[in-house]
Amino acid sequence: MNRLPAAAAAIIATALVTAPTAPARPDFPLAPACDAFKLPSFTNFVAGSRIVTIGFAPDGKSGRANTGGYGSQDSSFGDVTGGLNGRHAEFLVHWDQGPEGGNKWQYSGDVGDDLGLAGTLRAPGVTEAWHSEVPVECVAPKPDASPAASQKTATVLQAVDVYNQPDGTGTVYRDAAGQKIFLPVGRQVQLVKPCRENWCQVVDPDVPGDAWVYQTPFLQMP
Repeated sequence: MNRLPAAAAAIIATALVTAPTAPARPDFPLAPACDAFKLPSFTNFVAGSRIVTIGFAPDGKSGRANTGGYGSQDSSFGDVTGGLNGRHAEFLVHWDQGPEGGNKWQYSGDVGDDLGLAGTLRAPGVTEAWHSEVPVECVAPKPDASPAASQKTATVLQAVDVYNQPDGTGTVYRDAAGQKIFLPVGRQVQLVKPCRENWCQVVDPDVPGDAWVYQTPFLQMP
């Protein structure tokens, strides 16, 4: 799992120890009303004891699946097709290697208001509820869902590196020379939605994709 740089982690730890107790966060909705969703790059589809690890292609329409673990005689591998159509999901795993070779597992489901993805698995002799361990991401909030959040900007107080996912699980962005991309002091960045657990999704022209930065003590909020 990727972690914050040591220097940044030390600054954050100091701020958390010395800062006064923060007021309770506003009661934001669990998820914005959304026009489009994005699948996680990697997740587990869990249906009872059946756990399938899937790596999705960037377009969310294909991928590769594994069940039974890696390097085991019980491992099976297969291609994943399908994807999201609005809130509805349809995935087909066509197993081509291992004990499940030749079988097809069909996952149908929907995105909930909490951005969780769940539904029904149909496999040979099996019909069972399943869920994704990693939620989907809202990539196109409805214009009227959170107008205040879409108009707010934050100011960078200290140079901060940028990640493609929140919660310390993402990968830091680097430029063509392999150097970390930092948001400079004084830059104003647009907030995509309310921050959560000190992680804020922002829009910045130097970052090629989804951008997440740690709020305290790097950002001054509006």
